Amino acid sequence: MTNPFDRPVAGGVLPRSRRLCLLAASALLAGPALAMDYSVHTEVETEGQYDNNIQMLSEDPTSATGLRVSPSLSLRAKSETTEVSLDGIMWFRRYNRANFDSNDQQVSTSITQHFDRSDLTLSAQGTRDTTLTSEYLDSGRVTDAGRHKQYSLAPAWTGYIGERDLITLRGSYSQSKYDSDNYTDYTYWQGSARWTRVMSERLRLFLEANYSKYQTAKNNLTIQESYTTSADTGFQVGGSYAFTEQFSITALVGSSRDQTRSHLKYSQAECDEKLTQFHNDAVASGNPADLFWANNFGHAICQMPEQEFNSRMSTLDASLNWSNELHQLSLEATQQSQPSSNGYTIRSSQLNGTWAYQLWEQGSLSLDVTVGRNRAMGNNSDSIQAIQVNREFSYTALAYRQNLSENWSVNLSYQYRHQNYDKVDFEADSKAVYLGLSYKPRDRHWSR
Repeated sequence: MTNPFDRPVAGGVLPRSRRLCLLAASALLAGPALAMDYSVHTEVETEGQYDNNIQMLSEDPTSATGLRVSPSLSLRAKSETTEVSLDGIMWFRRYNRANFDSNDQQVSTSITQHFDRSDLTLSAQGTRDTTLTSEYLDSGRVTDAGRHKQYSLAPAWTGYIGERDLITLRGSYSQSKYDSDNYTDYTYWQGSARWTRVMSERLRLFLEANYSKYQTAKNNLTIQESYTTSADTGFQVGGSYAFTEQFSITALVGSSRDQTRSHLKYSQAECDEKLTQFHNDAVASGNPADLFWANNFGHAICQMPEQEFNSRMSTLDASLNWSNELHQLSLEATQQSQPSSNGYTIRSSQLNGTWAYQLWEQGSLSLDVTVGRNRAMGNNSDSIQAIQVNREFSYTALAYRQNLSENWSVNLSYQYRHQNYDKVDFEADSKAVYLGLSYKPRDRHWSR
């Protein structure tokens, strides 16, 4: 959520080619005639891991021991009118089970231009990871290290009207692709317009309208060769208030309407043939997760008729931030529609909390907690969408960080994950321990 007491900066992400991001950032870093301040931040982290159920299976869990090496680089350039950032990180993961190994990357860039009465931002990001990391908050189907790629682009404009009013226009486009037929490729568009009224230095009020569109490329998960389109329109009202410099709250509530239509392409005979092939492939793979989904959902989805339905939902976007010399606390509650690799949009409700405590000068403790619930759109709790989607999940991570010197630090953390599907006998949890060592050279700064 954007902090209303800061200058608006769009989150978001990147076109397909990282080359475009690099060229755009390079041109802006080199081009402005005004004096620019530059900075470079680098870090390398090595982390050992043990997870007793890395795939989040309800039966016959698979444990794994692994090592992750993550180098990262952050570049910044800033003048009186221009801000540019370019961030890149790589994850090299190796396990005692080769089917979990992966080399993952993420590149993001952001360009902001400040004018007299407005700001313009363009942000982009590209992520290349696997379903081991991308699916826990989405479908919950954490399988082998199947490749997942996501690209997105997000422009934003804020105009200052008079002394007390701001208009913010945002848009975003994202595309997700999977190498596995167990997931659905999709594209997702979003747009919003927010009016902000500055009542005082402490209080701001918001009125926002938003629109999103979701479309699958091909619904591979459903055996049926089909595609789904969803359009969501909504509005929210709310405000933010800063009690002190260290304590502030923000809340927006509203409603949205979703219109979804599924389009099927196979006849019954073709569907039965595909179903047999899907089941045989699952048996041949020897993966318990593939076989579970084939046995429980394949036949029901193959019989799924073409359908169209409308649904409404209440929306929420609220946060609380508090800090002092030793503590930092952040709470966030959301209920929104979101795209899914299941092949349709879902209603996602989440409560996220982060707490950090400075034990002493060189040591700190942190706690991250997420509790969530996903629901299928529509009112039929016995539909195949509801059977696949309706679940509760939680995530807890407790970590201790010890600074060994100005550049070196060691991290020890414990992670617990849990998920439970409403209509299926599927409940799983995972316990993991991480021990990491990180090296951060001194940041470099210069101007020209």
